[in-house]
Amino acid sequence: MNYLKEFVINFGNLKPGIHKYEFEIGEKFFEQFEYSLVKHGSLQVILDLEKQKETLMLFHFKINGLIVLQCDRCLDNYSFPLNTEEQLIVKLQEAPKETDDDEIIFLPVETYQIDISSYIYEYINLALPLKSVCNLGAKECNPEMLAVLEKMNTPPKADDNTDPRWEGLKGLN
Repeated sequence: MNYLKEFVINFGNLKPGIHKYEFEIGEKFFEQFEYSLVKHGSLQVILDLEKQKETLMLFHFKINGLIVLQCDRCLDNYSFPLNTEEQLIVKLQEAPKETDDDEIIFLPVETYQIDISSYIYEYINLALPLKSVCNLGAKECNPEMLAVLEKMNTPPKADDNTDPRWEGLKGLN
């Protein structure tokens, strides 16, 4: 059974006005995307679809919840609160065109449904922090791992037993 088919919205038979949809996003959702940065989480998506005319619709997404990220510094997992709002404008027309605007998509006029799963996935990923560290969540970095990293980044102490062959090169400048 295709898990993502619940994210297909049949707008062809909707009357003009606002239509509300709610979706629960969890691990099974993220499994559908092969190289997903997020593997675990619990999110709620509230979608307000406003059908203005037969050829124009506004999709307003509110995504709230927690996702599990891996800290870039200590590699521990931590919970990150995600709260984002995004808008998508869908225009139906005879000759769909490409646009550079990420908020507007054009579809053929005979289209009657849209799969919003990829848009939800994209909006979640756009809301991720560029640098993922534990203190963005509710915990601090793992002190044991930080100690190991500090030890690895400390330069070795100068040795008095320098190879005499290198002494001659010090005078060359």
